Amino acid sequence: MYICKCGKTFDKPNDFNGHKSHCKVHLGEKRYLEIINIRKECARKAHITQKQNYLEQQRIKNELWAKEEHRCEYCNRIMNYKYGSGRFCNKSCANSYSSSHTSNFQNSIQTYRERALKVFPHKCAVCGYDEEEKILQVHHKDSDRNNSKLDNLIILCPNCHCKISFCNYKLIYLDGNYSLSKE
Repeated sequence: MYICKCGKTFDKPNDFNGHKSHCKVHLGEKRYLEIINIRKECARKAHITQKQNYLEQQRIKNELWAKEEHRCEYCNRIMNYKYGSGRFCNKSCANSYSSSHTSNFQNSIQTYRERALKVFPHKCAVCGYDEEEKILQVHHKDSDRNNSKLDNLIILCPNCHCKISFCNYKLIYLDGNYSLSKE
């Protein structure tokens, strides 16, 4: 049996040695306070180091993000810095995108059409038709109507749009121009 100066008894030497390392009576008041301060300082440094590691990771992520070209999902502008999650260039675009994706089906059609017409020239991307802007249509390149990102939209005249949608024509992008080919 092991007995400390403070009066506590221990059956195992490891328990006694562990107790001695932080017992006020055994160490004396001055040494006890030194050890407590050292432990507090180590904990503070560990917290600072943890925060520094986190900030460094964020800095590296932002640097990697900045090396790639990112476009706003709403207005398709190239972003020079990361705003929020990095999907939108500012709060206005984030809010506009959010409201356009929570509205009913008819409004969402109108919204992606308006967005496409704001960004792209008002002519058919295949044949160049530009006489009547009102009849131009917006086509989803991947045929997924839920994917209304600007890089998935293209403006077509009704004839070219029908060829793609109903006549087994395929949209081909070559040397900066779009064309149609029979599948």
